[in-house]
Amino acid sequence: MRAIFLSVLLLLFAGSFAQDQTGSSLFSTVRPDLMIVVREHSTGAEMVQVTAIAKDYPAALLRDQVVALGKELGIEARGLVVTAPKLGTEASVSFVRAEFAVNGLIEREQGIVRLQPLVRAFCGAPEPHTVRGLKIAFEGERPTGKMHQRLTIADVLALEGRASVSPPGIEYQIRLDAQDPSKILIPDEYAAKSNQTPVESPSTAPSRSLLIGLFVLAGLGVGALVYLAILRSGSRSTP
Repeated sequence: MRAIFLSVLLLLFAGSFAQDQTGSSLFSTVRPDLMIVVREHSTGAEMVQVTAIAKDYPAALLRDQVVALGKELGIEARGLVVTAPKLGTEASVSFVRAEFAVNGLIEREQGIVRLQPLVRAFCGAPEPHTVRGLKIAFEGERPTGKMHQRLTIADVLALEGRASVSPPGIEYQIRLDAQDPSKILIPDEYAAKSNQTPVESPSTAPSRSLLIGLFVLAGLGVGALVYLAILRSGSRSTP
């Protein structure tokens, strides 16, 4: 139940950016096909939850992509479970979710989070299941000067990140303009280049939309909130 609750909070946190950012923000112009939540366990492993927001996303494809992530990290994903939860009695309101453990996505001692393995693993799927938008949330992590806030690789991808102390976490919205994993080159650390900017310090106050979301959470079922947050995450950008 705690994991579900935290996932809902992160989805609400994500949805707040769609309202708080300007029209040029990826948070308001890119609709994610996949929502990824990463949390470091007390053992040092990272617990990962991947939810396919895109309709009719194949469970077998999601499983293969998790395997590909393990290959990118050089360590096999452990405890992989793929489910297809349904909300209420509406059979059409369903999504595919994968949960597993890996290592290598969060390096707290170095002050970095690794985006490249995640993006490479989930790109390259054939139509109609091609992933063009990703939302990646690192639950409980705080920004450092080594983390990206914005990065653009022409004709390949664009990413944008934000952080907050309430709730704590770092979230990235990513638009994929190419599907060749070999072209996905995201440095682990921010470097002062024309196509990069460092992550900003977190806001000390929760946004108005986040407070509204938390209020709604108290009165609605968790499953319905997940679905509503998915629908409000913004429209997909067009190339």
